[in-house]
Amino acid sequence: MIISNSSKKLTLIYTQKAACSIALKTFLDYIGFKYDRTKWIHNEVKKYGHCPHNSAFTLFQVVRNPYTRAVSSYLHALRFDLGNARRKHLSFYQFLKTLHRRINLIYNGHCSIQFQKEVPHILKIETIESDINFFFQKTGINLILNKNIDCIGANTKPYHHHVIHSVQNENAEPQFRGKNFYFELIDCLTALNRVNVITPEVAETPSPINSYADFYDEEIKNMVTNLYKKDIEYFGYDFPFKKDQK
Repeated sequence: MIISNSSKKLTLIYTQKAACSIALKTFLDYIGFKYDRTKWIHNEVKKYGHCPHNSAFTLFQVVRNPYTRAVSSYLHALRFDLGNARRKHLSFYQFLKTLHRRINLIYNGHCSIQFQKEVPHILKIETIESDINFFFQKTGINLILNKNIDCIGANTKPYHHHVIHSVQNENAEPQFRGKNFYFELIDCLTALNRVNVITPEVAETPSPINSYADFYDEEIKNMVTNLYKKDIEYFGYDFPFKKDQK
């Protein structure tokens, strides 16, 4: 997805499941667009309207490692039953097989390839602070990263920004989980779905997942590599998990 501003001569390319909310808020803050900070940013941005990208604009993109994004997309599909992923009890492996057949058709773009066009400035969420500083040095555009993710109350924060913390449980036993469907994981996601925020109720439903590395073996790694080959090569990503993490 692309959003542009003519007065600041700036264009952002952003992708779902790649810190899109933070990227959007950072962009809107920089251009001075007023939005309701108590509401979901993806509804608020609809009020902005359309401004076409111009070749004179500075173009940048916020991206995420495809190997972690693929797992995040799977969890998102389970939570909202996109493509009947939950009802069909799809494992991560089976989920990836459906993506190979029709990547952009059944999951609302949450699994789409991040590459859209050649872009001169790439900001990776894994190194976002240093990348924003480098972006400023190269362009003079001083983006202030908006990490304020409150949107439903003064002390509550929306689910999708915390799923990485609540679904990855360092106290869980590391084990390979890529080719089976786990009802315990559904219990965790269902608790999040009921309340939509991190509360004691959610904390009492611990995740069985130690790390996103639990979802990978060599075959699944190769599937994701082939599926997101363009992203991995163009944005310069490597497999982020070491063997001892599996």
